[in-house]
Amino acid sequence: MKGLLNFKSIRAKLMASFMLITLLVLGFGFYLIYSIQEMKQQTEEIADKEIPLLATDMKILSILGSNQSALRGYVIHGDEGNKGTYQALKEVNFQFLEDLLKQSEDPSAKELAEQVKEIYTLADSEFFPAYESKGAAEARRVLTEKIDPLIDKTSNSFMELALAREKESKERSQLALGYAEDTTTFSIIFGAVLMLVVISGSFIISGSIAKPIHRLKERMDLIADGDLSNEPLAAESKDEVGMLVHTANKVSENLKGMFLKINQVSEALSNQSRSLTDASNGVKEGSHQVAVTMQELSIGSESQARTTTEIASSMGMFTNKLEEANHSGGEVYAASQQVLELSMEGSQLMKSSITQMGHIDEIVNVAVVKVKGLGEQSQEITELVGVIKEIAEQTKILALNAAIEAARAGEHGAGFAIVSDEVRKLADQVALSVRDISGIVDSIQTETRAVTDSLNNGYIEVEKGKNQITTTGETFEQINHSLVEMANGVQKISHNLGDIAGNSHDINKSIEEIAAISEESAAGIEETSASVQETASSMEEVSASAVHLTGLAGDLKQLVNRFKL
Repeated sequence: MKGLLNFKSIRAKLMASFMLITLLVLGFGFYLIYSIQEMKQQTEEIADKEIPLLATDMKILSILGSNQSALRGYVIHGDEGNKGTYQALKEVNFQFLEDLLKQSEDPSAKELAEQVKEIYTLADSEFFPAYESKGAAEARRVLTEKIDPLIDKTSNSFMELALAREKESKERSQLALGYAEDTTTFSIIFGAVLMLVVISGSFIISGSIAKPIHRLKERMDLIADGDLSNEPLAAESKDEVGMLVHTANKVSENLKGMFLKINQVSEALSNQSRSLTDASNGVKEGSHQVAVTMQELSIGSESQARTTTEIASSMGMFTNKLEEANHSGGEVYAASQQVLELSMEGSQLMKSSITQMGHIDEIVNVAVVKVKGLGEQSQEITELVGVIKEIAEQTKILALNAAIEAARAGEHGAGFAIVSDEVRKLADQVALSVRDISGIVDSIQTETRAVTDSLNNGYIEVEKGKNQITTTGETFEQINHSLVEMANGVQKISHNLGDIAGNSHDINKSIEEIAAISEESAAGIEETSASVQETASSMEEVSASAVHLTGLAGDLKQLVNRFKL
C-alpha cells in the first residue's frame, strides 16, 4: 500500500483518491440504470401486452357465451330479436378478434380466432338455414351436435391460454422483482465498500501527510532544545513532505558538524591556555602587589568584552535560526497553497457526484410512478370482473325463475325448462371463469405491490446516498475554509519572522560595536599597566591573556556542551 501511495506530490495523492471514489460512484450509477431499465421493460411487457391480451380473451369468451345464449333463445322462441342480438355480438366479437391478432403473434391465438370464426360460420351457414328450411328441431340438432361442442372446446382453449398468460405474467413479475432485489443487495454492498474505501483512504492519506510532519516537528523541537544526537529522519515519500524531511536532516547534520568542530577547538584552546598560565605564574609572583589593581581592572574590561562577544555570537546564531524559520515558513505557506488548490478541485468533483445522484433519483422515481399506474390498471380489471360476476349471478337467478315457471307450465314448459337449465349452466361457467380471473388479477396486484415496495426501498436508499454525498461536499467546503485561514496565518507568521530577522541584524551590529569598544578599553588598560611596571608588564600581559584565553575557552566549551551531539 505504501508503494501505491508513494506519489511525488500531495496533490497526486488526493487526485488519485478522488478519482477512485468517482469511478466507484459512476460504476454503481451505470449498474443501477441498467437494473431500472430491465425492471421497466418487464413491467411494461405486463402492462402493455399481457393484461390487455387477457382482457381481450375474456371479452371474446364472454361474447361467445352470449352468442350461444342468443342462438338457444332463437331456437326456443324463434324471436328475431335474438337473431339481431347474435348479429350485433358477432360484429363486436370480430372486432375483438382483430384486436387479439394485432396484439399477439402467438400461433395458439390465431388458432382460437379461427375456431371462433368457424363457430360463426356454422351458425350462419347451417344453423339459421336449418331453422328456416327444416324448423327448430333441425336447428337445435345443429346447435347441440356441432356448435355447442365447438364453443365448449374454444372456451376451454381460451381458459388454457389465459392460464398460460397468467403464468408468463408471474414469471415476468418474478424477474422484475429479482432485478429489484439484486439492485437493493448491490446498493447495500456498494455503500459498505465505498464507506470502507473512503475511511481507509482518508486514514492512509492523512497519515502519510501528518505523520512525517509530526516527526519533523518533534525533531525540530529536539534541535531547538540542543539535542543533535538523533539519527536522520527516514523520508518515506517523494512529495513535498519528503523534501522537507531531507532539508531538516541536512540542517541537523550541518549543525552537528559545526558544533563538533567548535568543541575540538575549545578543548585545544583550553589546554594551551592552562599551559601558558602555569608558565607565567612563576614569574608573575614577584610583581604581584603592583599588578593586582591593574589586573582587576583589566579582568573587568576583558570580562565585558568577552560577554559582548558571546552575546554577538549568540545573536548571530539566533539570526541564522530566524532566517531558517522564515525560509521554512515560506515553504509551508507554498505547500498550504497547493493543498488548498487540491481541496477546491475535490469540492468540484464532489459537486459533480451530487448532480449524478440527482439524475439517478429522478430515474427511480419515474419507475415507481409507472408501477403504481400498473396497480391502478389491475384495480380497474378487478372492478370489471365484479360487474361480470354480478351479471352472472343475475342470470343464474333468472334461470332459476324460468325453471320454476317451466315446472308450473308442465309439459308445455319442457322446452323452456331445457333452455333455463342451459342458461343456469352457462351462468355457473361464467361464475367459475370470473373466479379464476379474479384470482389471476389478485396475483398480478400482489406482484405489482411487491415491485412497488422494492422500488420504493431502492428510492429511499438512493435518497440516503444522495444525502451522504451532499454532507461530504459540505465537509469539503469547511476543509477549504480552514485551509484558507491556515494559509493566511502561515503568511502572517512568515512576515513577522522576516521583520524579527531584520531587527536582529541591527541588534547584532550594535553588540559588535560594543565589543569593539570594550576591546579598545582593555587594550588601554594593558598599556597603562605596562607603563607602571615595565619589568612585570610582559608577564602581566601574558598572565592576563592566558586567564582571558582560559575563560573564553571555558565559555565556548560551556556553550557547545549545551548541545547534545
